[in-house]
Amino acid sequence: MEKRFKAIIFDLGGVLSVGKKEEFAIGVHEFVAKKLKLSLDQYMDSIDEIYSAAISGTIPRQKVVAIMSKNLNITPKALKEIYFKAYKKNFRRDKGLYHLALDLKKKGYKIAIISDIWCIAKEALLDNRYYKKFDVVIASCDVGSRKTGTEIFKVALRKLDVSAHEALFTDNQKWNLIAPRKIGVKPILYKNKRQFMMQLKKYGVI
Repeated sequence: MEKRFKAIIFDLGGVLSVGKKEEFAIGVHEFVAKKLKLSLDQYMDSIDEIYSAAISGTIPRQKVVAIMSKNLNITPKALKEIYFKAYKKNFRRDKGLYHLALDLKKKGYKIAIISDIWCIAKEALLDNRYYKKFDVVIASCDVGSRKTGTEIFKVALRKLDVSAHEALFTDNQKWNLIAPRKIGVKPILYKNKRQFMMQLKKYGVI
């Protein structure tokens, strides 16, 4: 019997990579603000506009880092080092879910990651040996589209060479499931590994 689904697409933050805080990005920003001896409000005011544009991929990496480091009065190299430490401190790979994804690949499914992420976070979290085993890894900063829009999912489907109806996407935020549902991708709200596996069983994946 031919499988209904051929690709399983995962979110990164809050799914494959979990933070020490429920709102994991806040932990990163608090860490950086403290290192720069700024209040969180001062820090956020300095990066807010450029950070949002960086995640959307509307500004090139070099310009993002240049503007942000100027606003924060720090060299680009030093800023990158602080962010790398912040991501390392506040994120950890969900080993159980990661290995489940690799098991799905062994069973013949294509596995992918779609993440709303800016350039420095991508370098810190995605450019490593763990995620090179995924068939497709797409960062919003590279494609100029976030998960609230359909384009980033269309890019993933093209790269995976599957139709929308052949793909499942899981994310821990409800609003990120609206766009993929619109184009026919089956969405799963991620709560924990056990619940996710139950959903995979429901759809005949495992």
